[in-house]
Amino acid sequence: MGPAAAAEEEKERRGAKLGVAGSAEQRLRQVAVLLPDLAADLAALQELLVLDVSSSLNKVRFIAEKALHQVCVCRGLSWGQAEPTLERMKGTVVGSGCVPKNIAIHLETIQRNTSPGSHYQEHALSHTHVTIAASALAEFLEWYAAR
Repeated sequence: MGPAAAAEEEKERRGAKLGVAGSAEQRLRQVAVLLPDLAADLAALQELLVLDVSSSLNKVRFIAEKALHQVCVCRGLSWGQAEPTLERMKGTVVGSGCVPKNIAIHLETIQRNTSPGSHYQEHALSHTHVTIAASALAEFLEWYAAR
């Protein structure tokens, strides 16, 4: 069964649409069931969410990059000669029409909130940054699971 069929089956089983209600953490737990290749990373993120802001932000970005990499590979898209970063792959998948612009906005939110998480910040990032990034990740992964 493909990801789209599994997403539809999960929606029917729960009797509700994914993403309609619930915290980002709840939604990420739901989507982990539909995306076994990301389940371990999503479980690690759940643990990091209560421990550390910077680590949580880095994990959100890593998961988004991992899913985007899979989109690129499945569609035969290239991000160029350099490393497959969120920025490079986002441009490729949006430019090719593989990711709709309304979903790309969530990727931009992830990029904007997570990039500073891997560098020292004079004014530390907060759990609000993590919440925003995790919510955007949930939106992106729900689309990814249903595609």
